[in-house]
Amino acid sequence: MTTLMMDSEIKQQMEEAKLSIAQQFIDCVKYGVSSFQKAGDLLVAGLAANPCLKEEIMELCPEFSMEVLNHFELIGRKQLCPQLLVSEAPGVRALRRMPISDQQRYLKEPIDLLVVNDQDHTSHIKAMVYNFTTEQTMQVFAKTHIRDQAGQRTWVENRKAKLSPKKSLDTDYVVRRQEVIINRPCVLTRNDLIRLLAETSN
Repeated sequence: MTTLMMDSEIKQQMEEAKLSIAQQFIDCVKYGVSSFQKAGDLLVAGLAANPCLKEEIMELCPEFSMEVLNHFELIGRKQLCPQLLVSEAPGVRALRRMPISDQQRYLKEPIDLLVVNDQDHTSHIKAMVYNFTTEQTMQVFAKTHIRDQAGQRTWVENRKAKLSPKKSLDTDYVVRRQEVIINRPCVLTRNDLIRLLAETSN
C-alpha cells in the first residue's frame, strides 16, 4: 500500500470520527430536549398537588432559578417548545414569548424579514430565527406577536426617526419621501408648490 493511499485512509477515518462525534453530540442534545418535555410534564403534575413544588426544588437544587422552573412549567403546559431552551440567540429568546403555534411554526420555517436599503427601497428575505441579530429581532417581534411587512416598516420608520438628529425648525417645511412636513405657518408660492410636487414624486 502506498503512502498516498495510507494518508487517504487516515484522513477518511478522521473525517468519520469527526462526524461520529458530531452525531453523538446531536443525539445527546435531542435526548436532553425530550427530557425537558418529561421534566415539564412532571412539574405541572406535581404543581397540581403541591403549589410550593418549585420552591422545594430550588431548596434541593439551588442551581435552578425560578425563571428556569417557569420555563419548564410552560413546557409542561404546552405553552413553550422545549427546543427553544437550547439556544440563547436573540430571535429564539423573542420567539419564546410568542403563542405556541408561532413557536412550532418558526422553529422550522423562516420568517419574512423586511430589508430597507440606503435609498429607502424595500425588499424582503426569509431568515431563520436562529440567525436574527438583536436589531432584526426588535424589528420582527412585538411583545405579543410577529409583525407583518407593514408592521416592520412602521418599526423601521419609527426607529429611524428616533435615531436621526432632531430637525431644525429654521425652515418652514421639510420634504420626507412623499410627505411635506410644515414646521410653522407659511406662504407657499406657485413655484414652491411645483418644486414640492416634484420632490415628493421622486
